[in-house]
Amino acid sequence: MKTEKLKLHPLLEQILQGAKPNLEDFAQAFGGIFDLFLRLKDTPQDKIWHVEGDVYSHTQMVLEQTYKLLDQLDWAAEKRLVQILAAVFHDIAKPISSRVEIREGQERIISPGHADKGRSYIAY
Repeated sequence: MKTEKLKLHPLLEQILQGAKPNLEDFAQAFGGIFDLFLRLKDTPQDKIWHVEGDVYSHTQMVLEQTYKLLDQLDWAAEKRLVQILAAVFHDIAKPISSRVEIREGQERIISPGHADKGRSYIAY
């Protein structure tokens, strides 16, 4: 029985070769499959925890820091790819789970259950 190699999206192949795409590259490559990418820029976050504002800006910052960390580690390409994808998708469900709530008399943005919803969203 012959085992065929899984064909990856060209962007993922580039990452395996050492490329460091930005979040816009991921949004262009996968926005048609994961439409929540297209809503990250319009999803605010609580300024107390995220002075950068929206989820898109936050995720781009996380991705940049992930690249810096990976530059210091001697990991196999596949393991690096998994970490990069984790950075890109870690808040993917915030557009469908974020809401404004009053806490201690202040308006706050919360996103309860976004990790579980995100896991379910990308599982398919």
